[in-house]
This record gives sequence, C-alpha cells and structure tokens, in this order.
Amino acid sequence: MNKINHIAACFLGEIDADFSFDIIENGLINKTFLLHHKTEKFILQNINTQVFKNPEAIANNIVKVNQVLKSSAYTKLILEPLVALHGDCLVTVNEEVWRLFHYVENTKTFTICTSPQLGFEAAKAFSEFYLPFFEIEIELENPLPNFIDFQKRIDDFYTALENASEKRKKMAEKEIALALKLIDLPTAFIALQQQGLLPHRVIHADCKISNILFSTEDEPLCIIDLDTMMSNTILYDFGDMIRSYTNTSVEDDISNPNNFSSEMYQAVKEGFLYHIKHKLQKVELDNLDYAAQVVVYIQAIRFLTDLLNGDVYYHTSYTNQNLNRTINQLNFLAQLLEN
Repeated sequence: MNKINHIAACFLGEIDADFSFDIIENGLINKTFLLHHKTEKFILQNINTQVFKNPEAIANNIVKVNQVLKSSAYTKLILEPLVALHGDCLVTVNEEVWRLFHYVENTKTFTICTSPQLGFEAAKAFSEFYLPFFEIEIELENPLPNFIDFQKRIDDFYTALENASEKRKKMAEKEIALALKLIDLPTAFIALQQQGLLPHRVIHADCKISNILFSTEDEPLCIIDLDTMMSNTILYDFGDMIRSYTNTSVEDDISNPNNFSSEMYQAVKEGFLYHIKHKLQKVELDNLDYAAQVVVYIQAIRFLTDLLNGDVYYHTSYTNQNLNRTINQLNFLAQLLEN
C-alpha cells in the first residue's frame, strides 16, 4: 500500500481497488490531493509543519471559528475537517500531519479576479464571514507568530540581503534597489501596530480569491483554507484582497507591467465594507487605502526575501519564480501608489 492509500485508510477505513488520487498543484504551502473513493471525492492535505509548526492550534482554531459561524446567521457553506478512525481530525504518520475534507462538487476557484462584479462578490463574502466575530469574541491561537509583524518582515529582508549569495543579489539587483527605495512606506503602519492603535479582530489572513469556492454561476459558496485564522488587524485582510483581486495578472506573470485595475479596487472596497462598515473604528476606515499599499509592499519583500534565501519558503516550480513574483508585486505597487 502506498503512502496516500495508507493515509486515506486512516480516515476512510478499508480502501477498495478503485481508489485513486490526483495531485492538486496550485497550493503554495501545503501538499493537496484529490481522492476518489467509491462514489465520493475528498481533499487530502499534508500540512507543511515547517511553516505551520503547531497543527493542533490550527485544528483548534478551525473548530472555534466554525462553531461561531454555525451559531450565527452566516449563509455560506462551512467546510469542516473529517474525523479519522482514531477520533481526531489530524493523522500523523512518519512525522507528517494529514487531514481530510469532503470535496465540494460543482464548484470552481479563480487565480485572478476576472471582473469588478466578481471582486465585489468575493470581498462581500469575506465581509459576511467577519460579521459574526464582531458580536462573538473568541480567543484564537496564533498559527504563524509574527506573521503580521511588518517590522520583522523588513528585518528579515535586511538579513537575507546580508547573507545572500552574490548570484542571487545580482539576479534581483533592480528589485532590491526599488525595495530599499520604498523601505519607509510601512513606517506609519508599523507605528500604529506598535502603539496598539489598530483593533485586533478575527481575520482570515490569507483571503486571496483562490480561497473562495464559487458556484458554476460565479456565486461565492464557501470560504476555505482557514489555517491562517488569527486575531490581528482586519486592515491586513483588506490589503491582501486588494493585492489578490485587483491584480489583473497571475502572481508570477511579468508580461504586463500595467496589472492594476482601479475599477476593480473600488468594487473590492465596496464589497469589503458591505457588512462591516459601521462596525469598524475610524482608525481602520482612515487607513484602508494605506494598508493596501503596505500589504502589497510587504508581500513583495517577502517574495524577494525568499529568493535571496534560496527559495526555502514558497513552493516554486521554476528557477526565477520568486523573482517574477517580486516583479509582479512591485509593478502592481507602483500603479497603486499612483492611483
């Protein structure tokens, strides 16, 4: 029995002769497989414990979040991990941690946002997702310590720059120069963070458009990938939506330097505020646009930092992918700053 069959059997019991699986390639962190078992399909994930060092914290957070959603007027599908035969939703084999979900039929995902209407609906779906947590407070364990510590992101960039090979630095010479030129962009945001002026709320922390399952009619059905759920500023999520939804090219595409859509930006902002505008504090509303600039910049230097470190964090499928991701983000940021 191969490894995937063995892991699946831990959840599903005896595996029949027709059992099969396919690899899903579009994840950046976890390894994901589509299982075919009898008449059903499942999503099997191997949690990357180099990134998520405490999988149990993720599992606990997902339970808490789903409990709140189920107790509210939330209208979207809630995806819950299946319980394995031993009574837990996580299975550990040879130090690898696995989990299983039902596959949701007749759904699709997007890697880029194809219209302002789609961007509005996606952001509105997240706005509805946040709403119950303004009424019900829960404590979440942080699955990624320092994830939204932007000063640390900058410090990590400087460290990577200091330790990188000459070859890597030469490869990204222009991008390094631009990143250094804009290094003060996050300063005011970091000050708000450090002074405790940004309220901590329950956030998704990875709300790119590919983390929404849509119907075949492009209606948002389900928010997925709750691994990064944490308590922090909701401005991060807005910035990540702008980074994801209003970028008209895929993340590593550098063929079109004009990859920002102002029309999409306004649609996403309207959708984000749809359910929660009157729940947010003035400091949050005043800094929405600025937060978008900062989050895009920080993502650019995260890709650049990983490139300088030797591509050790983000999954890459070709040599210059992190460089192309950096260029894409910096092109996008230049237009965002102009607008």
